[in-house]
Amino acid sequence: MPKSLRKKPSRKSIPPLKGRLIDVRMGKPVKKDLMKLVVIPLFLGILVGGGILVYLIYSKSPAESNVKTTIVLPEQSSKETGSNEAAGQASLEQAKPKVEFLEVTILDTPTGYLNVRRGPGTNFEKITTVKPGEKYQLVSENQKAGWYEIKLDETRTGWVTKQYAKIE
Repeated sequence: MPKSLRKKPSRKSIPPLKGRLIDVRMGKPVKKDLMKLVVIPLFLGILVGGGILVYLIYSKSPAESNVKTTIVLPEQSSKETGSNEAAGQASLEQAKPKVEFLEVTILDTPTGYLNVRRGPGTNFEKITTVKPGEKYQLVSENQKAGWYEIKLDETRTGWVTKQYAKIE
């Protein structure tokens, strides 16, 4: 049979291809594949992203919760109208914000000292002891376990139990 006399197959007689996002021959989307490839990952991404945003907005870092920031503005008197450089320098120094850290005071203990540990619990290694009445800068707090992290010196921190310490 010559090529010119053969019937061309109609669009309806071509079976649709499976496993593609768009059936090239028919021009129709394949709904199951679209759901698997686009909609479900998009929904999961939005859900996870929203969870991360909520966490970032409502979580506090340990440093934020233990620092009091006080801004002291210099008092301006009507006498300081001249351009005295020394007076201007003094007012700039007064304008610097003061940062006050919360302190932990060690309370009386039956032994006369309190163990400082490497982590928030008695299962952590003892690194030193502190005496009742001593004050230390608060670094962080583990409310779940009931321990305070204190700054021992410029390079070391340790943990003390809330039972024998209080924040001031």
